Amino acid sequence: MIINATIINGEGSASGYKKNWLGHGTIYHQINQIQKIDLSFSNQLRACKMGTINICTDNAISILCWERTFIKLAWLPNSPDWGETIYFSSVLIRLNNSTNDIRGWLYGSEKSPHNKNPHILEIVAPEIIGLKSGDNFQVQIDCSYIQKYSN
Repeated sequence: MIINATIINGEGSASGYKKNWLGHGTIYHQINQIQKIDLSFSNQLRACKMGTINICTDNAISILCWERTFIKLAWLPNSPDWGETIYFSSVLIRLNNSTNDIRGWLYGSEKSPHNKNPHILEIVAPEIIGLKSGDNFQVQIDCSYIQKYSN
Protein backbone atom coordinates (compact mmCIF):
# COMPACT_ATOMS: atom_id res chain seq x y z
CA MET A 1 0.00 0.00 0.00
CA ILE A 2 1.27 3.49 -0.86
CA ILE A 3 0.71 6.33 1.62
CA ASN A 4 1.17 9.97 0.65
CA ALA A 5 2.88 11.91 3.41
CA THR A 6 4.20 15.33 4.36
CA ILE A 7 7.04 15.80 6.82
CA ILE A 8 6.12 17.72 9.97
CA ASN A 9 8.16 18.88 12.93
CA GLY A 10 8.31 16.49 15.86
CA GLU A 11 8.85 17.19 19.52
CA GLY A 12 12.58 16.39 19.41
CA SER A 13 12.53 13.52 21.94
CA ALA A 14 13.35 10.66 19.55
CA SER A 15 16.45 12.51 18.32
CA GLY A 16 17.31 14.16 21.63
CA TYR A 17 17.41 17.62 20.00
CA LYS A 18 14.92 19.18 22.42
CA LYS A 19 14.46 16.61 25.18
CA ASN A 20 17.12 14.07 26.02
CA TRP A 21 18.30 11.54 28.55
CA LEU A 22 22.03 11.57 29.31
CA GLY A 23 22.60 13.51 26.09
CA HIS A 24 20.70 11.16 23.78
CA GLY A 25 17.18 10.77 22.44
CA THR A 26 14.78 7.88 22.89
CA ILE A 27 15.82 6.02 19.71
CA TYR A 28 19.46 5.78 20.83
CA HIS A 29 18.53 4.30 24.21
CA GLN A 30 15.90 1.98 22.73
CA ILE A 31 18.38 0.56 20.20
CA ASN A 32 20.84 -0.12 23.04
CA GLN A 33 18.18 -2.24 24.76
CA ILE A 34 17.04 -3.94 21.54
CA GLN A 35 20.68 -4.98 20.99
CA LYS A 36 20.41 -7.23 24.07
CA ILE A 37 17.39 -8.99 22.51
CA ASP A 38 18.03 -8.95 18.75
CA LEU A 39 21.55 -7.99 17.68
CA SER A 40 20.86 -8.30 13.95
CA PHE A 41 17.87 -5.95 14.06
CA SER A 42 19.64 -3.46 16.32
CA ASN A 43 22.44 -3.29 13.75
CA GLN A 44 19.88 -2.43 11.05
CA LEU A 45 18.54 0.34 13.28
CA ARG A 46 22.05 1.66 13.99
CA ALA A 47 22.42 2.29 10.23
CA CYS A 48 19.57 4.81 10.61
CA LYS A 49 19.57 8.36 11.91
CA MET A 50 19.06 8.47 15.67
CA GLY A 51 15.63 10.08 15.54
CA THR A 52 12.37 9.79 13.66
CA ILE A 53 10.87 11.39 10.59
CA ASN A 54 7.44 12.62 11.63
CA ILE A 55 4.90 12.50 8.83
CA CYS A 56 1.32 13.59 8.34
CA THR A 57 -0.63 11.31 6.02
CA ASP A 58 -3.39 12.30 3.59
CA ASN A 59 -5.63 9.58 5.01
CA ALA A 60 -6.17 8.38 8.55
CA ILE A 61 -4.12 5.25 9.23
CA SER A 62 -4.85 2.47 11.70
CA ILE A 63 -2.03 0.12 12.60
CA LEU A 64 -3.43 -3.42 12.65
CA CYS A 65 -0.24 -5.24 13.66
CA TRP A 66 3.52 -4.79 13.71
CA GLU A 67 6.36 -6.75 12.17
CA ARG A 68 8.52 -6.49 15.34
CA THR A 69 7.43 -5.83 18.91
CA PHE A 70 9.63 -5.30 21.95
CA ILE A 71 7.51 -5.56 25.08
CA LYS A 72 8.22 -3.34 28.09
CA LEU A 73 11.66 -2.30 26.88
CA ALA A 74 13.49 -0.73 29.85
CA TRP A 75 15.23 1.99 27.84
CA LEU A 76 14.99 4.95 30.23
CA PRO A 77 18.41 5.46 31.88
CA ASN A 78 18.49 4.98 35.65
CA SER A 79 14.94 3.56 35.65
CA PRO A 80 15.28 -0.22 35.20
CA ASP A 81 11.69 -0.90 36.36
CA TRP A 82 10.14 1.49 33.83
CA GLY A 83 9.34 -0.08 30.46
CA GLU A 84 7.66 0.87 27.20
CA THR A 85 6.53 -1.36 24.36
CA ILE A 86 8.17 -0.40 21.04
CA TYR A 87 7.02 -1.47 17.57
CA PHE A 88 8.53 -1.55 14.06
CA SER A 89 7.34 -2.47 10.56
CA SER A 90 9.43 -2.31 7.40
CA VAL A 91 8.63 0.48 4.92
CA LEU A 92 10.06 1.89 1.70
CA ILE A 93 10.35 5.66 1.36
CA ARG A 94 9.97 7.06 -2.14
CA LEU A 95 11.08 10.65 -2.46
CA ASN A 96 9.55 12.82 -5.15
CA ASN A 97 11.54 12.78 -8.40
CA SER A 98 13.58 9.76 -7.29
CA THR A 99 13.73 6.24 -8.61
CA ASN A 100 15.58 4.91 -5.56
CA ASP A 101 13.56 3.72 -2.58
CA ILE A 102 15.01 4.02 0.91
CA ARG A 103 14.33 1.27 3.41
CA GLY A 104 13.15 2.42 6.80
CA TRP A 105 10.97 1.33 9.70
CA LEU A 106 7.54 2.55 10.72
CA TYR A 107 8.01 3.19 14.43
CA GLY A 108 5.54 3.12 17.26
CA SER A 109 5.85 3.44 20.99
CA GLU A 110 3.20 2.83 23.56
CA LYS A 111 3.66 6.24 25.19
CA SER A 112 4.06 8.39 22.07
CA PRO A 113 2.15 11.68 22.07
CA HIS A 114 1.28 10.95 18.42
CA ASN A 115 -0.85 7.89 19.23
CA LYS A 116 -4.05 9.93 19.42
CA ASN A 117 -3.74 11.31 15.87
CA PRO A 118 -4.38 8.75 13.07
CA HIS A 119 -2.74 11.06 10.52
CA ILE A 120 0.67 11.19 12.24
CA LEU A 121 3.25 8.41 11.91
CA GLU A 122 6.95 8.15 12.73
CA ILE A 123 9.66 6.53 10.62
CA VAL A 124 13.20 5.51 11.52
CA ALA A 125 15.42 5.65 8.43
CA PRO A 126 18.95 6.37 7.27
CA GLU A 127 19.73 10.07 7.16
CA ILE A 128 18.25 11.70 4.07
CA ILE A 129 20.23 14.84 3.27
CA GLY A 130 18.08 17.88 2.55
CA LEU A 131 14.83 16.43 3.92
CA LYS A 132 12.86 19.10 5.75
CA SER A 133 9.48 19.93 7.20
CA GLY A 134 6.90 20.42 4.44
CA ASP A 135 8.53 18.00 2.00
CA ASN A 136 6.22 15.41 0.44
CA PHE A 137 7.00 11.79 -0.30
CA GLN A 138 5.40 8.36 -0.40
CA VAL A 139 5.69 5.49 2.03
CA GLN A 140 5.11 1.92 0.91
CA ILE A 141 4.05 -0.58 3.57
CA ASP A 142 2.69 -4.10 3.50
CA CYS A 143 -1.10 -3.75 3.53
CA SER A 144 -1.46 -6.50 6.13
CA TYR A 145 -0.02 -4.12 8.75
CA ILE A 146 -2.31 -1.13 8.28
CA GLN A 147 -5.75 0.06 7.31
CA LYS A 148 -6.16 3.31 5.39
CA TYR A 149 -9.35 5.34 5.67
CA SER A 150 -10.77 7.80 3.15
CA ASN A 151 -10.87 11.46 4.13
